[in-house]
Amino acid sequence: MSNFYEIIENSIEHNYLVKEDEKIFLFDDYNDEILIADYLKSFNSEMILDEKLVEEGIELNENEYNIKYHSLQKQAITNFFRNGISLIVGGPGTGKTTIVKAMVNMFKQYFPYNNLIVVAPTGRASKRITEICEVEAKTIHSLLKWNLETNTFVYGIDNPILYDTIIIDEFSMVDNNLFASLLKACKNIKKLCI
Repeated sequence: MSNFYEIIENSIEHNYLVKEDEKIFLFDDYNDEILIADYLKSFNSEMILDEKLVEEGIELNENEYNIKYHSLQKQAITNFFRNGISLIVGGPGTGKTTIVKAMVNMFKQYFPYNNLIVVAPTGRASKRITEICEVEAKTIHSLLKWNLETNTFVYGIDNPILYDTIIIDEFSMVDNNLFASLLKACKNIKKLCI
């Protein structure tokens, strides 16, 4: 058993593991979680839309597409425009893509000089968003320009992406490492939806 503790201590010493408050974490996972928490905690946005404009935008979308948003969908759209960080949750078929389409349309209307991108963890999801929402959508790996040979990204802390707003579709499929890699490149982001 003493050999086990020696291995743990050796792993901590060589940065394979991290020990904090008698808990042990994998080094990379620990750092990814710290980065994510720090980013979200310090996020600040000035891209806040007046509630009256949000209501008008929702109504315009309802009229243009001949639909009636559920009160929870309206709340999700409002949260996006009234906060720097927002979340959209719901199972398949609950109207998440319908919400994203409204957010994209209203963003183009109210922030015409800012740019938005929708990303997803898979090519299939990003293609679907492009078709339905008529917006630029990419995989996260494509946005960050992943190099397969070196397993590194072109975009990161020293080379941020040049977008103001990012919407992450199918976020439940994004692991902490990929999310941390994306956030490293999001220094200029003013609005984030996951």
